[in-house]
Amino acid sequence: MHEKAEFSERKIQDALEEVEMKALKSLAGYKFQMFGYWASIWVHLNRLFPRSGERRPNPFRHLVKVAKSPDWTHKINET
Repeated sequence: MHEKAEFSERKIQDALEEVEMKALKSLAGYKFQMFGYWASIWVHLNRLFPRSGERRPNPFRHLVKVAKSPDWTHKINET
């Protein structure tokens, strides 16, 4: 692989880690709009990898799964 390409991929991987932490920190601080901002940047950066085998699984997938679950929706409607 070309040296410049390796450097770029390393930069993207570093950025993915940084942005993931920023997203989770925003969510932990009840800053939901900032969470969405950082999570969408994570998705965009992850799409920059040319081969799908290099893409990371979405770290926010489990949060979405919980939000979509019927049990969760039912609990919200009870309060």
